[in-house]
Amino acid sequence: MTGYIVDARFGRPLEGVAVDIDGSRGEVITNARGVFVIHGLETGPRQLTASQLAYLTVTLGVEHQGTQLLIRLAPDPFVLDGLAATSIDSNAAGSRSPIPSRFWMQETWLRPPPPMCATS
Repeated sequence: MTGYIVDARFGRPLEGVAVDIDGSRGEVITNARGVFVIHGLETGPRQLTASQLAYLTVTLGVEHQGTQLLIRLAPDPFVLDGLAATSIDSNAAGSRSPIPSRFWMQETWLRPPPPMCATS
């Protein structure tokens, strides 16, 4: 059985989607073009499940008869409860940050990177 999986909103291929079909030896993962291939299935009805983080899991009834499937996964926005981002001021006493916060905020974001040095 072969097929490909795309984002339902934009139609772009989804890499890294886990695809599992009952009666197979395990799940397969889609490649960079969203393609999956499962070998060794007998002809007949099967349940296919496709899942990836940030997308709704899809379970379909499929009939394996050598056809190629197109599966569209819809996004599943999720909230990370309790997530907090913190920053350490490198100018503070005892700081272990390798990048001074002044440099990061001003130099990195507001100016282009310095030119590469040539070695002789």
